[in-house]
Amino acid sequence: MSGKRHSVVVVDRHPIILKGVTALLSTDDRLEILAASTASEEIFGLPGNITVDLVIVDLPKVGSDPLDFVERINVRYPGIKILVYTHLEDERFFACMAAMGIAGCLLKTSPSLKFAEAVRCILEGGKYYAPISYDILSKKIDTELLRVKSVVDDLSS
Repeated sequence: MSGKRHSVVVVDRHPIILKGVTALLSTDDRLEILAASTASEEIFGLPGNITVDLVIVDLPKVGSDPLDFVERINVRYPGIKILVYTHLEDERFFACMAAMGIAGCLLKTSPSLKFAEAVRCILEGGKYYAPISYDILSKKIDTELLRVKSVVDDLSS
């Protein structure tokens, strides 16, 4: 990460997890936590002149429609980077996050060092998807490829 301070907003509906995440982030003096909230809608109430570099959000539990929430963040803060952390191990969820251009996705069971690594990677302009999300997505892709191969084999017989 460059010497610049990066502004971060954290959203998690569980107060104890929110405190833990903000405590972890506060150990890095290059990060400025602008807001930490259990209410997802509070992110949209920040003053218009505030620049947010990164939103760290617990999905899919921040509201009734997590995809709508991500879309609204992108409209309110164009170009913002979003790190999703989740308990879900679902290939459809990871595929959807990747398709929406989310900068990173991390499981809540990940070690804190991986969390810090993800934040650093994203703020340096990269993407960070936890290894297990790659495993889940690659299994899904392998399954789809086998299905397509089977269809092609059937058609060519």
